Amino acid sequence: MTSPIQPKDQLSIAAAHLARSAPKFWEEMIGAISVMAEKAMVDCMNAPGDRVSVAQGRAQVWVEIFDLFGDAIKRAAELDDKQRKAQTRG
Repeated sequence: MTSPIQPKDQLSIAAAHLARSAPKFWEEMIGAISVMAEKAMVDCMNAPGDRVSVAQGRAQVWVEIFDLFGDAIKRAAELDDKQRKAQTRG
């Protein structure tokens, strides 16, 4: 029995489909996400003391989004492979 797919994995699979079907758009989007992540990190470094934790949280989220989308094709392939192996066992 396979475990239910996790929301983060669902997002990786959907992102991989988008990346494969519109590679030029995908590269533009990844570039824009990268810019947003970098801006959030700079904003964190420049945040006043009472806003550092909020700015840090935003930076962490943008970096996580960048990592998730940046690895989407690889992660989707890993999930597909894992699912195929589970089906052949069961």
